[in-house]
Amino acid sequence: VNGLRKGDSGSSQPIPDWMYDISVCEGRMNLYPLILLYLLCIEVSGSKYLLGLPVSMKLSKILHDAYCKSDALFKEDAFVAGMPLILKAHLCQVGDHCRGGGGSAIALQISPAIVDQFLSVSLGEQFFGLCASLALCNAQPVKDQVQAWKAICSAGCFHLFPCVSCYDKDARLLFFTLPYRAEMVDACFESMLTSESMKSAVRDGCITGYFALHCVSEFCFGPSKSPRAESKRAGIIHRALAFLDDDMLRMLFRYSVRDGVPSLEDHPSDQKVATCKSIVGSNDIWPSFFSGP
Repeated sequence: VNGLRKGDSGSSQPIPDWMYDISVCEGRMNLYPLILLYLLCIEVSGSKYLLGLPVSMKLSKILHDAYCKSDALFKEDAFVAGMPLILKAHLCQVGDHCRGGGGSAIALQISPAIVDQFLSVSLGEQFFGLCASLALCNAQPVKDQVQAWKAICSAGCFHLFPCVSCYDKDARLLFFTLPYRAEMVDACFESMLTSESMKSAVRDGCITGYFALHCVSEFCFGPSKSPRAESKRAGIIHRALAFLDDDMLRMLFRYSVRDGVPSLEDHPSDQKVATCKSIVGSNDIWPSFFSGP
């Protein structure tokens, strides 16, 4: 009974709670990664039932139970050994889902609570941070995505998350290939303006820093938009020139992404500089690294 849920159409839909719930370990939470590995082996062997479960539900449930229902499970040897394999396998499925859906479908439903837990108990543990950062990605419902971002901003902990180099192509796709959201542009830009930890995150190449650069850069310097969006873009560019410190502004103009891999170029992008000058129309607030018109 616990493994079935009535869908909107009235038909029974399988849900993973009864197999993926940590309570099946009956007080021995250290067994949870082994159960997950067992389920993954059954799935890989071709189980039609497990293959039929939505990957968004499986991965979201696994991450919530593994991290939010225990303060110490992430330190267990079995967890450290097994969870990277489990995450990689499910992220591969999420990546395939996003590519097959044209990049627009919501593929994850990770509770923002995982971010709160990471900030509370992890002391910046790298793999925990990677898992928690998925709550920020563009495959999330935008409301949850923004909530998780604001929790990090309030705590001043953007710099605790892993470097971009820790993310494989399926994980990077969720941040740097799927379309950005307008709500996240606003949240990221405000963090770039006000957060000292964001400055550290960008300087150190953390996923949070590069994701903020990505969202703001894609909005400000991407393809032409509707008149309303163009007005917003002009406003953000004016604010960036007026209020971002020189280091952050320089990194915004050096940011680029190719084939889903973000990086900072050696020099500011000529295209970004030209776009900026076409909008500002005056050199009164040009930064020192801009060349003349």
